[in-house]
Amino acid sequence: MHAFYSPQLTISCREVQLPASESRHALQVLRLGVGDRILLLNGHGIRAEAVLDAVDNRRHSTTTCRILQADAAPQPQPHITLFIAPPKSKNIDAVIRTATELGAAAIVPVLCRFGVAKPDLDTIAHWTKTVIAAAKQSHNPWFPEIKAPAAFADVLEAADDHGFFGAVPEPADALPSPAALPVDDQRQTSLWIGPEGGFAPEELSALLAKGLQPLTVGQWILRVETAVPALLAVVLDRCQPHQRETAE
Repeated sequence: MHAFYSPQLTISCREVQLPASESRHALQVLRLGVGDRILLLNGHGIRAEAVLDAVDNRRHSTTTCRILQADAAPQPQPHITLFIAPPKSKNIDAVIRTATELGAAAIVPVLCRFGVAKPDLDTIAHWTKTVIAAAKQSHNPWFPEIKAPAAFADVLEAADDHGFFGAVPEPADALPSPAALPVDDQRQTSLWIGPEGGFAPEELSALLAKGLQPLTVGQWILRVETAVPALLAVVLDRCQPHQRETAE
């Protein structure tokens, strides 16, 4: 079933109109018509099965959907905030997409000393579109919130002291492997991913002083777009409720 973004959707709606861009995609790209069933997502946990009830075939910009059933999906646990030094623009879409598919709750662009990208408002708007597309593809009813970019020191000061950061493996390091991580009882955590040049020495010291744990996967240096899904999957695996129940 194809999914569409409907920001006006509520749990009590009986009928909604798709935004013009979503309507054009349904009618012109997917060739849907009256009577076809779709999934609606409002990005804040409300999802609904609906049927296309009325279509303006002249403009392809007005599509009315009749709600068949709606529910409120529980918020994913753990609540993971991804703090990331944005990579070059050609790679960031993959990062945003996989973070959305894996269920990150928020994405915070962090301006690090070795960072190369400094996103502006237009970039944030583009990332939001990428989030919507990825959520529709994965049927994720909770869209991650894209925060405004901020300097490393300011973000770290305001951040929670529980979480992990992607670390570059070194021969002398004794970094925890995924299997060695304890099952965590935290319902809220974070993952920090540095820039392509890695965290600066003072940034690494600040992360450790904050109480964050270094984490790596494998023995090689990962690109940002590889590190995000790999490390997010590790954190999810160790912190999901079913893991806590198994451990008990």
